[in-house]
Amino acid sequence: MRGATQVIVREDESGFFLFEQDRHAHLSGIISEAWDNRYFTGIDKRTSTGLAITHHDRGWALLDRKILLHHKTKRPLSFIDYPLRKKIAVYKQGVDEIEQVNLYSALLMSLHYTSFFRGKLDIAGCTFREEEQNRQSRLRESLAFTEKDEQALKFHYDLLQFSDNLSLYVCMNEWGAEKEREVPWFSEGFPQRFGVFHNERVKARWKSKTEVLVSPFPFSGTRLTITVPFKYIEKVTFQENDPNRIYRETSFLYHDVTFTEGG
Repeated sequence: MRGATQVIVREDESGFFLFEQDRHAHLSGIISEAWDNRYFTGIDKRTSTGLAITHHDRGWALLDRKILLHHKTKRPLSFIDYPLRKKIAVYKQGVDEIEQVNLYSALLMSLHYTSFFRGKLDIAGCTFREEEQNRQSRLRESLAFTEKDEQALKFHYDLLQFSDNLSLYVCMNEWGAEKEREVPWFSEGFPQRFGVFHNERVKARWKSKTEVLVSPFPFSGTRLTITVPFKYIEKVTFQENDPNRIYRETSFLYHDVTFTEGG
């Protein structure tokens, strides 16, 4: 294995669907912006929360344009396989940049990234976690946090992770897949729990290739449509050509997905 690419990869018989991380994060932002105000805790931080969610993968923006293949299978490797130390550098860069703009947004992003390293003993991961926890303490102090602020922060953090997960659900799953064929990560619903929904899991399932049923439904209105940008490249094309040139020359395609209420 020569390395790993950071895009989200989905494969079918003929080729690969490739979704850039930063663009996926912007979809997360659209999802969070549609969250109904009636269910939104700490409404005064709505703009800062949306900024964090929309830009939580900003560190990947330049790296998204570079594709590396497994040296044997010639399959693009996804963000899951990206080298740990390079991931950490990207995470830190993203939080550093947002901290120059909005302290609360940086706190949310830092919490999101450190959640990836709970219980892990890898030295690089532990060091990153400790450094970010120090940053979080500093940011809380600068923001003069109260107990009420902590309660709102918990909701904003859960909203970031839920929006991220719902966007990943749309990118990682075959559009229209039956429940038993879904990516296992979200087959039983999303792990975030919201008090307004009695702490039950929000669940999603495909009704068709362009519609996802969501229950309980947290968005304002009766439907939310997002447009998913992706590239599709046939396997034989990757195997016979320079992957980065092919990726650069391939145009984006767009797929609309509408969320509606239903179980």
